[in-house]
Amino acid sequence: MNKSTRLTLLSAAGLALAGITTLMACQTRYDHVSHPIPYDVAKDAKDDAPEATAGAERFISPAIQSPLSFILTDNAGKPYPLKQHLGQVVLIVNTASQCGLTPQYAGMEEVYKKYKGQGFTVIAVPANNFNGQEPGTDGQIREFCTDKYHTTFPLMAKASVKGADICPLYQFLTSTTAHKDAHETNLSLKGDIEWNFAKFLVDRNGKVIARFKPNVDPRKPEVVAAIEKALAEKPISAK
Repeated sequence: MNKSTRLTLLSAAGLALAGITTLMACQTRYDHVSHPIPYDVAKDAKDDAPEATAGAERFISPAIQSPLSFILTDNAGKPYPLKQHLGQVVLIVNTASQCGLTPQYAGMEEVYKKYKGQGFTVIAVPANNFNGQEPGTDGQIREFCTDKYHTTFPLMAKASVKGADICPLYQFLTSTTAHKDAHETNLSLKGDIEWNFAKFLVDRNGKVIARFKPNVDPRKPEVVAAIEKALAEKPISAK
């Protein structure tokens, strides 16, 4: 093998290794929540991590019609496709175990039990974005929720809901620069998560129809009224 051939092979091996490294980095960046948002590996190979995550809104695609398009990871580490709740009314809440608002877990469980028979569910997404108020492991969070609040609604793995490492679901829910052709165009419901226990209400068609501030308990009349109104509506396909 001549010197030129050896150099060519070494160069090819180096490019292959670089490609694998880039792919692993992208997976590391997004594997905490699987998602259908397309991104360009070759293009993003030129980005360092802060640039890529800070500019994450460019990954939002008009093909993403609903928060129920995403696949989360549940508290046991298994894929949790939100599309299984299409046709239901869903309350998505970012939670924390050491917050002054943590007792809202009780309210979340109460409304879940009251309305689940009508096609309602609560999705809890633990997050440690605010003053480190969710420092526990997924196992510790599960134990806390079940032992202290006896929760039975779906509990997800801990994720980030704000900042450079925001997970794709919350990127979609909060971005104010979504593609002009995207289904979710109500910008009044978007914007950064303010604190633990922000609430998004999703109707039977998979559209966000209301957002409630963290300090609004899910048992409050305005939340209950919105849930009941959404439950009374039939999915478009069923009309």
